[in-house]
Amino acid sequence: MEDRVEAAQSILQKLNDPISKLYLEFLDHVLPFFNDLNKEMQAEDPKIYTLSSRVAAVLATILESYLKPNYLKSTALTKVKIRDPANFLPLGDIYLGGRVAASLHTCHNFKEQDLTNFRLRCLDFYIESIAGSTEI
Repeated sequence: MEDRVEAAQSILQKLNDPISKLYLEFLDHVLPFFNDLNKEMQAEDPKIYTLSSRVAAVLATILESYLKPNYLKSTALTKVKIRDPANFLPLGDIYLGGRVAASLHTCHNFKEQDLTNFRLRCLDFYIESIAGSTEI
């Protein structure tokens, strides 16, 4: 019984952590891209002729969230170096979704190190989601 109480307290503590809320808001922003694409791929009558353009659109949207615009404009999608930090936006400029932006704007009691770690983990998510989706 005591273990369950400790587990419940730990869960409650995490749920009340404002950084946890940011992670949930980020996932709420980014997961629909992949869920919608997955639904299209698993449809009973997948439209192969539209999948290529849909995948490219999702990839471009994710890449635009963390890569410099000039780099993306001057580089073919198949040539983009998704892991090269020289092409990344500054950490504070990475787009993490509207809800995250609103939360960061209205709540100023985040520790700077927590925000840096949050942004880095979101950046890692973007990179790994692209790496796992394509041969770029």
